[in-house]
Order: sequence, then C-alpha cells, then structure tokens
Amino acid sequence: MGKKSDTTKRMNPLAWIFFAIIVPIIVAITLVVITIFLSGKDGAAWFRETASHIPVVSSLVDTNKTAPNSNSTNPESIKEKDKEIEQLTNQVNDLEATIDQLKQNIVKLKKNKQNNLDSNQTDEDEQSTEANPIKTVSSSFKEMDSKQAAKIIASMKKETAVSMLSAMPNKVKGPILEAMEPKKAADLMQAQLNQ
Repeated sequence: MGKKSDTTKRMNPLAWIFFAIIVPIIVAITLVVITIFLSGKDGAAWFRETASHIPVVSSLVDTNKTAPNSNSTNPESIKEKDKEIEQLTNQVNDLEATIDQLKQNIVKLKKNKQNNLDSNQTDEDEQSTEANPIKTVSSSFKEMDSKQAAKIIASMKKETAVSMLSAMPNKVKGPILEAMEPKKAADLMQAQLNQ
C-alpha cells in the first residue's frame, strides 16, 4: 500500500513543464493581447516595435512593413471602393423598382380577380333571373307601394300569386300581405304552405 501512494504523489515531468511553464506563458500572452485590444492601440504595430528591440526576434520581424489598414487609404483603392458602392447602390435601386413593379402587378391582379368574381356573380344573377321569369316579376314588387302590389297580386290567378309570393323576400312579402284583405292573404299563405 505504501508503494501505490508514493507513485500517485509523483508528478509526470512533462505535465509539470506543461502546467508550470507553458500554461502561465499562454495566460500572460492572452492578458497582454486583451490589454492591448482594450487600450485601443494597434496590436500589430506594437508587436513590431517591441519585437524589434528583442535581439533574436528582431531579425525575424520586418519593421518596414506598413499596417494592413494603410492600404485602404490608397486613392486608387478608394476610387475602386466608390465605384463598387455606386454599382451596389444602383443594383439596390433596380431591385427596389422591381419590387414596386411586382407589388403593383399584384394589386392589379387582385383587382382583376375581384372584377371577374363580381362579373361572374352578376352573370349568374342575371341568368337565374332570366331563367325564372317569376323572380324577375317578383323583384319589381320590391320597389312598388305595398297597397298597389297587394291589389295586383290579389287579381292574379292563385298559382301565379303563390309563386310570386314564394319568390319574394319576407321583408317585401309582409307589407304586401298586410295590405290585402285578410281572407285573400290567408288563402295565399295556405296555398304557399301546401306547395
């Protein structure tokens, strides 16, 4: 039992190097990078300046390099970027015009569809009215004075009068029956119920 506890207490030399040297260096570098980033300085320029003072590293670092962002201040690249922005702006305007045109087409198509539906409904109403002359005649009673309509219907044949009353809406039929003689109105209503 004593041997096992001795071997577990010993640490592997590679793990010791890793945790004692490499991890602290990585943490230090990370802290330096974060500090430079938060200070707002150009990290690459600071690294070149600092590395140029270190004897071995200074030969590896070229201090004459300009920052990569200095390329964007070149007048030719600015002109190219302006042209690209202008092209993209034109493309956006063209696409917006296309969208507006498509929206207008949608509105026109919806109107045409509604007009077609309305005209189809009107055609169906006209066909049903033309197919049934009783509905056509009974619809003329809607605008007529109820007393006059009652006199006209009372003078018709019983079957025709019942058909006319059946084709009328209740709002029109009520005042007409009210204006009739009670016995005639009762006979017509009874005949309509028996139909």
